[in-house]
Amino acid sequence: MTKAQLRELQKETTLGAIANDATKRDKHYSWGVIIDVSEPFRYENKDEFVVKLKIVDPTFNCKAYIENEEIKFHKFVTLHIYTGFINKCPKIKNVGDIIRLRRFNVSF
Repeated sequence: MTKAQLRELQKETTLGAIANDATKRDKHYSWGVIIDVSEPFRYENKDEFVVKLKIVDPTFNCKAYIENEEIKFHKFVTLHIYTGFINKCPKIKNVGDIIRLRRFNVSF
């Protein structure tokens, strides 16, 4: 394992921890289970393709308690993955697949 991979593993966090610390805007590393996925599409006024994913983990789901008051409803996290080319969009085969998230930003 390289030093860069070790640093990434040390920075990994949970979706619940990210949600509870809304002030932390760093690049995040985490894991999640895919519960829904959209086909790639393009907004009318954009050139990029978008794939929407809904994910959960053991700390961010319908039974988890989230202290952040900005988050009122939290059964899942919605990810928007942007790419310039449709063939570069993620290929999700099954709901229930596990996805590793690297260097992502969060907005509420």
